[in-house]
Amino acid sequence: MPATFLCDSVHIVYDESRNVLASVIVEVQRDRDPDKRFSWPVYVAALRAKMRAPVYLVVLSPDPAIAAWAREPIELGPGSRITPIAISLAEIPRITEVPIRERTAELAVLSTLAHPEIEIGLAALEAIADLPGDVELLYLSVLRDAVPELKEATMDITKFRTEYGREHQAIGHAKGRAEAMLTLARAKLGDLTPELAAKLRDYGDLDALIVALGMAPDAAAAWQVLVELGITASDQLDCSGATISIVPKIRIREPSARSLIL
Repeated sequence: MPATFLCDSVHIVYDESRNVLASVIVEVQRDRDPDKRFSWPVYVAALRAKMRAPVYLVVLSPDPAIAAWAREPIELGPGSRITPIAISLAEIPRITEVPIRERTAELAVLSTLAHPEIEIGLAALEAIADLPGDVELLYLSVLRDAVPELKEATMDITKFRTEYGREHQAIGHAKGRAEAMLTLARAKLGDLTPELAAKLRDYGDLDALIVALGMAPDAAAAWQVLVELGITASDQLDCSGATISIVPKIRIREPSARSLIL
């Protein structure tokens, strides 16, 4: 049976005129896998041929040693090689400065996960303060697990959010939950079309939708949540002047021996 190659995720970046600027393959690697040195070039070549644009292979790893292994050039033949862009937790910046912190709350939270220290955790608390309540509560939980010293500092915030949520639920306002979900969706995706807002509002399990959107690390992942839940069949998302599209996982048939005979 022909082999199938599957990468973790693919993102396509367009300009405002819908021209493809680049493709980004993202792979999560927790240990050394010699087979990846052969499958990664397949991903890159196939996506480059399909999109007719440069391809960036990004490998994420929590272990610096695995990241170092992943970024070693892959020799394909005379004058041809692929060099993955590998990033480990140790290379994530320590977010403590306000100008950097204000760029993105998610980066501040990620910085805390990479460097679980009280100073960085407190900086992340500031960064998430203006996020919608459900999103803030989710990130609070993540931060408190990463830095146990933050539990006392965030007790009042958690109590307020929890009591508010219980009161809100006791009132039984389905409309209120729908509006909270839409607020979270706008925080993740930006402006929503009336059609998409209506589909989100009418979704059968709003609580599950809120949790799924809250756990999405970025706009692309949040959009993928909507696709997987069957809320929308669209695969395009506008984000900060560029358009990012979630492309189905690449499936490439390995050529048979006969097809390689010249």
